[in-house]
Amino acid sequence: MNPSTTLSTWRDPARTHFHGVLVSVVVAMAAISLAEHYGASALLFALLLGMAMNFLSTEGRCVPGIQFSASTLLRIGVALLGVRITLAQVTALGAGPIAMVVGSVALTIGFGILLARMLGYRNRVGVGSTSMSSAPRRRARSAGQWRTAT
Repeated sequence: MNPSTTLSTWRDPARTHFHGVLVSVVVAMAAISLAEHYGASALLFALLLGMAMNFLSTEGRCVPGIQFSASTLLRIGVALLGVRITLAQVTALGAGPIAMVVGSVALTIGFGILLARMLGYRNRVGVGSTSMSSAPRRRARSAGQWRTAT
């Protein structure tokens, strides 16, 4: 394997994403600092700062890095948070809360399917609508993928 080829394949995305990732890190650090100072939620401050800095995600050289942070880095962060929940912690809750979560998920999916049928959408959409975030849902809707064939 040629080291210069490997380095160049790593360097190009790093260059294009650097500014946006840096903005995301600064917003995160500022949110943590404000949360510690005021005794409020860091998530709340991150949302407020993100809304204030939204203009950076529309054009300019920060866009690729902000999109990378909002998709890939956010998914990695959520996965790392999920790793902190162990099987021992889940079983320590007991059968009641576990059954409640399983039942809630089943009811949500069932309600999605029922609502999709009532509105004339395909079954698959009823399940997907309960699990998809709003951005992919908007893209699918605008592309016409959610309408029935009838």
